[in-house]
Formats: sequence, C-alpha cells, structure tokens
Amino acid sequence: MKQENSKISSKDGNSNKSKALHKEKYLCVPKDSLKNLLYSKTTSILANKMLGDIASFLLKGYSTQEVFSKNVILEHTRGSIYISNLVNPMKIFWLAFMPEKILGKRGFQENKGQIKDLIQCCAELENLQHFVEQYSLYGIDQASPESSIESFLESLLILLTHNFHSIPPCVLHLTHPPGYFSDAMSNLYFQMDKENKRGFLPLLLLPLKKDSFGESQKASLEKVCELALSTHKVGFQMVGRDLLPSHRWALGSIGLNLVRSAYKAGPGNLGVFWQEIRENFAFAVRAHLDQRRFISNLLKNGYLNFFSENPLQSIYQENNAAFFVEIYGLSESALFLSKESIIEEEGWEVAIQTLAYLKELARVSSEKHGISIVLGDLDKEEKISHRFLKLDKKHFPSHCENFSEYTKGPKISPGLNLSHKEKIQKEGELHRYIPSSVSLMPDLKTEELVSLLRYASEESNVYGINIV
Repeated sequence: MKQENSKISSKDGNSNKSKALHKEKYLCVPKDSLKNLLYSKTTSILANKMLGDIASFLLKGYSTQEVFSKNVILEHTRGSIYISNLVNPMKIFWLAFMPEKILGKRGFQENKGQIKDLIQCCAELENLQHFVEQYSLYGIDQASPESSIESFLESLLILLTHNFHSIPPCVLHLTHPPGYFSDAMSNLYFQMDKENKRGFLPLLLLPLKKDSFGESQKASLEKVCELALSTHKVGFQMVGRDLLPSHRWALGSIGLNLVRSAYKAGPGNLGVFWQEIRENFAFAVRAHLDQRRFISNLLKNGYLNFFSENPLQSIYQENNAAFFVEIYGLSESALFLSKESIIEEEGWEVAIQTLAYLKELARVSSEKHGISIVLGDLDKEEKISHRFLKLDKKHFPSHCENFSEYTKGPKISPGLNLSHKEKIQKEGELHRYIPSSVSLMPDLKTEELVSLLRYASEESNVYGINIV
C-alpha cells in the first residue's frame, strides 16, 4: 500500500496542550459527584456500592498522583490508552480460579462435605470482591463427584446466583465437551432462567472437539445449543488450544486506541501509524510496570495481608501473571488508512499487518521487561470504546465521522453485513493473532447453530463463538 504524507488540521491532534499534573497534599471527593450519589433516586443502589464509589474517587486521585507515571496519565487523559485499574490500583483484573487450588487434591467431597466445600469457595471469592474484577472457574466437571452431579451443580449455581452482588462476575469453563455433565447443567440453567427463579447465571464455556459432532453426542450438543440461543449464557471454545490457562491471573488491562493513532498519522501514512502504535504500546507497558511496582512494594513490605492469608496465595506469583493489552478500533483504523473496509483487499492488509506488528511488540516487550505482555480480548462492562470515540471527536473533528462505538478486539464492524460463515471465516483469521470469540445473534434455529459450530471447528481458525 502506498504511503502518503498527510497534514493534520490545526484543530486536530494535540493543539491544546494538557495541563501539567500537580501533586496535591490532600485528596478530596468532588462535591458534585458526592451529591449525585447521596441524592440518587435509583432504588437499586446499595450502601456498600455507594461507599465503594466514594472510595473509587479517592483511589483514582491517589493512582493519578502516586501509582502511575505522569506521561502514562497524560496519554490516558488524551485517549491514547485506557487504564482499567485507575480507580483501584490494588484490584486484580482477572483470576483463573480452580477448585483444587482452594480444596487441595481431594477436590469436592461427596454428600455432606460437598456443600461445605462449595460455601468455602464462595466465601473466599466474597473476601476478594473489591480486589478482583472478574474470574474464571475452571474444571468443575473434573472436580465434581459423579454420583451426585445434579446436587453438586444445583448447590454451586444457587450459591453463585444468590450471591452475585457480593462476588466478582464469573465464567464457568468446562474441560469436557457436551455430554452427561453439560446435560445436567443445561437442565438446571433452563430451570433457573424462569422469571420467578432467575438469578445471575454465570456464562458457561464449553470446549468442542471433532467427535462433539458425532451421533453419540448429537442430543447433548443440540440441548446446549438450545440453551445458548434462549439464555445467551453459553459460549463455545474450539479445541486445538490449551483449555487450561497458561496464566493464572492478570494484574491489569490497558486499552489501546488504534483510531487515534490512525488520525494522527493521516490517510495512507502507514509509517507514522506504526510509529504511533509503537509509542502508545510503550505507554501501555509502562502503565503495567507502574502498577506491578506498586503492588510488589505493598506485598514486600507486609501490606495487603489478605493475599498472604488467603488460601489462593499460591496463585499470586508474578511468573503466573498476564499483563493484558486490548485493542479498540481495528476496523475503523483500517478503513481510515486505506479508504477500504476491513473485508476489502487493502483494508484487510492493513488489519493483518497491524495485528502482526502488535504481536511482535508484545513479544519484544515481554522479553525486555521479563513479564508476559498478552494481547487479549476479555469481555468487560466498561464503555471504553465510547470514551475513545468521545475524545477522538473532540481532538480530531475533521477526521472523526463515526457515530457508533469502536469495534473491540479482532472483530469486524457489524455494519458490513457478512453472512455467518463469512464472519466466522474472516474473524477466525484475526484470531490467529488475538484469541477472541465471534459474536452471533440468536436469530438462529438450533440445527443452524450446530452446523455453524461444526463449520467453525473444521474449516476456520476461530478461537470461540458466543451468542449475544
């Protein structure tokens, strides 16, 4: 693709210099923010949440002045990056939680001891509610006793759904493909999804193998597909990659705004685009190093005792940690730079080159700093895309013509109207660089979803599929 020089309008870019950061002796909660909390008419606001919000204002001020570097905060303010843990620098972004890590090799015990073990698990998670953003529970189909599987699952789901307000959001990762265990789980999900029994059902993630589409497993696969289409609480992971995570926890996640880099470079100017990405990626790594230093100093000096006293303490080792970098606006930046959509030749070339370059930056940064920088795509509630779009409209009014939030991760803009198979094929190629999931709408019949899953498993590089 031809690289052209382009000048940015005087209205765009960094014409308005950011004010220098001044360290304050005292940290205060903004009066209007506190007033909005105290006089809120939302009946669902809990006292603990209100206190947590007040604490977040103070922690954000502390993070800005004491945890993260000045230049990192400036780039967060400008919209080049997004620091997920700015409001709580002690918070763990993601935790891979396995029953044997709490209960030891014995796993869940039969009958009476089983309920006690489950309550113990939830109690440990509740202790971490303000310090873990989200967690994944792996291998419950290995830890559960076969003789009382229905009782075990019912107890687990009741504890998770009835305590959803006091424990972090959860994803249940199974290690076995659809079969007897997923049948029992599907039955319980259907029961608990009824209006009078509905709780906060966790997302269920199932692996699919080649033999998952055989006659012997057909009924189980159809049942879980029906569950996925009716509850939107089931995802599928294509086996061929490790089911168990190579990293047990993530200290934080930094969002990278690719569209801002494209706007600063100008149409067709890939050389400047790569340079902007490299500089912003360095800020993302710097943010991770800042938070790592902060947490390490607290632990080394005897603070955060709940880590050392918690049965999960063996997980919190730096060599088990991932440091996530997530991308926003891949489709939009490819369109702006090449003047072609991401599914056309030049737009696709820009997208692939961008992902390959980011993957290389992650590899080099990991080796340089001795930490695992991972390109990820984790589902989160935060409206990061909206924030990036809002700031880009302010700083680049002559370039920004978008009215919808930027695409997140290795995804194709939904407005391109690809067929399901075309979407699976295209996004599957992008998953070679960043593991992610293809999002499908629930306007499918059960047999259609089964057919698409088989196609994804056998004829694409798709990492996973979710029904949204």
